[in-house]
Parts: sequence; C-alpha cells; structure tokens
Amino acid sequence: MTVHEQKKSSALLIKIGVGLLLAGAIAGVYFSPLRGYLTDTAKLREALGRIEKLWYAPLLFMAIYAAGCIVIVPATVFILTAGLIWGWKLGGTFALIGGVIGALGCYYIGGFMGGDALRRFGPKGQKVSDILRNASFRSLLVMRFIPIFPFAFINYGAGVAKVKARYFLISTAIGLAPSTFIV
Repeated sequence: MTVHEQKKSSALLIKIGVGLLLAGAIAGVYFSPLRGYLTDTAKLREALGRIEKLWYAPLLFMAIYAAGCIVIVPATVFILTAGLIWGWKLGGTFALIGGVIGALGCYYIGGFMGGDALRRFGPKGQKVSDILRNASFRSLLVMRFIPIFPFAFINYGAGVAKVKARYFLISTAIGLAPSTFIV
C-alpha cells in the first residue's frame, strides 16, 4: 500500500468515526431524557434558571445551543429560553451567537465529511461543487429567509458544497437575526 493510499484510508476511517460519533450524539439526544430538556422550553428554562446568575451562564447557553444545532435540535426552544431568561435584547443576542456558532460547526463538519462528494456531479462539464462554492452571498441569504429550507440542511449542505466561509458566516448571521429577535 502506498503512502497516498494509506492517507486516504486513514482519512476515511476518521470520517467514519466522526460520522458514527455524530450519529451517536443525535441518537443520544433523541432517545435519552436529555431530549425532554431540549424540546421543552419550561424544563430548559428551569435548568438554565438555576445557573443564570453565574457569570458563565450565557457562555454555557451558547455552547449548549451550538451543540444543539449540530445534533439537529429545534432552534425555537433555545431562542425562547434565552428570551425568557435574559429578555429579548440580551437573550436574542445570546441566541443569535449560539445559532451562528452552531451553524459554523455544522458547516465545518459537513465540509470535512462531504469531502469532494459533489465533485463528480454537474451539467455539461460544470461541477456542482464549483457552482455551489461560488454561490453568492445573496443566494445564501435568500435561503436563510425562505422557510422551506431547513436550518441544518443549509448548514451541512453549505459545508459539503464548500461554499465560501465568509459568505456562509455573514448570510447566517444576517439571516438568523430577524427570526431570532422576533421569536
């Protein structure tokens, strides 16, 4: 086996490991008592309410929200909880930051796991990966505003498509802000 083949084999094993870890985390959330806390605003507020006076409560909340994005927990629970605990200004800001961090986590996981998955597809010699990679900021922003595109689908899909990270980050922040503060 050549060095190149060994590197490809190692990369594949790492991707399989990350995929299994992600699948296990998603299953763990959905089939454990933790799901009750993450899908019920009252329970989540009660749990966070115990620590809300601590200086690191907002950081903990943003980390939990970001992890929730990665394992596909509905964002509304986190947004409502933040608003109930810290009010619409601070809570909305904490929720927006947590949502953007979670979206970036999904984006980078999708990019790592997807590799060159889209490289071989495309019309008339164009590669889908090249078309999507060069997607404009405006296209990403429109996808954020249209509710038919699930949040996680856009996050992971943009990573797989290797969309420019700065376009993804800015469109996500701007696209999440209205719905976060309205909720």
